[in-house]
This record gives sequence, structure tokens and C-alpha cells, in this order.
Amino acid sequence: MKFIRILSFDNQQEAHLVMGRLQNEGVECFLQNENFGTLMPHYANILGSGIDLMIKEADLPQVQVLLSDYLQPNTTVCPHCGSGDITSGYGKNSKSKWFSVLLSLLAAVPFGNIKAKNYCKACGGYF
Repeated sequence: MKFIRILSFDNQQEAHLVMGRLQNEGVECFLQNENFGTLMPHYANILGSGIDLMIKEADLPQVQVLLSDYLQPNTTVCPHCGSGDITSGYGKNSKSKWFSVLLSLLAAVPFGNIKAKNYCKACGGYF
């Protein structure tokens, strides 16, 4: 029996609500990285360290129906050119952001939550 990550959350409350929703329908699931995400919220989403909702791979079709409101495809469009070819990135000065992350880890000082921005592949703009 193989478990897969279906969703990742920023906060514990939303993760428990969705997990409870699935458990009420009889889907076996659990949360991964819950303690890390709760004890160190300023490190959430760095290198994909959010609170992960894990389900059995066999339950995937049922979960896709139950969580259709969470699993909608990306419908974001670029405000600059209107293109739908969007990906995530850390901005033009991503090297300085990663340097600040490394420096704050070495100094044991929280750096705040560095979140990825949307990047348009067509025009090269961040938003």
C-alpha cells in the first residue's frame, strides 16, 4: 500500500479540516510535517515543507471527487500579457533570498516567510 501527497497546507487548522472531511467519507489519510509546520511557521513553504496530506494511492479517484474545490487546475493568467503559461519562482533576486535563508539558518533567526511568486513564461513578468 503506497501513500501519496495530495495537498500541502500553510496552517494546521485548514489541514485538519480537510483531513476530517476525508475521514468522514471513510478515506484513510494522515498529516505529514505537522509538527514542523506548527512549531516553525516562519519556515513553512520553504523547500516544500508545508503540512502534507497523505492518502492511499488507491483512494485517489474518490479523493479527487471529494476535494474537487481544492484540486482545481491552475486558472491564473498573467496580468501583463494575458497568457496562461504560468509557473512559480522566487523573483529576480532569488539568489539574495536564498542567501538570506542560509544566513538566518546559521544565525538561528527567523527570516519571515519567503513565498514563491507567479512567473509568466510568455512575457517574463513576475506577479
